[in-house]
Amino acid sequence: PWLIHRLTYRRTNHENLHVRGYRENRKIGIDSSYLATFLKGRGGITTPIQLAIMNQIDRFSIAMDVIERVEKLKERGAYFKDKLKNMQIDALQYAYENGVDKRELIDFSNWD
Repeated sequence: PWLIHRLTYRRTNHENLHVRGYRENRKIGIDSSYLATFLKGRGGITTPIQLAIMNQIDRFSIAMDVIERVEKLKERGAYFKDKLKNMQIDALQYAYENGVDKRELIDFSNWD
């Protein structure tokens, strides 16, 4: 992400550009000690959803970021943002307990 920001820094409207991707410093949106609980004792094995959450590129993090960045949604979206955070924690907990991601998070074949 930093390279894209660096390339677009002097362009018009660059402040409206937001890039997501691999985060070297692993600073994550949820409490790191909480995430460490779900990864501890697993020998470093993580599921795709766990990796996405660590890098803040999962659907929950992106939706919460939109609520935070769009002025009209900040107040009205607070409840939904909390719900998304709980869904994110639930996904981590499920992956920790079962060693795989929840089916509804990875199976897109039966969407209505």
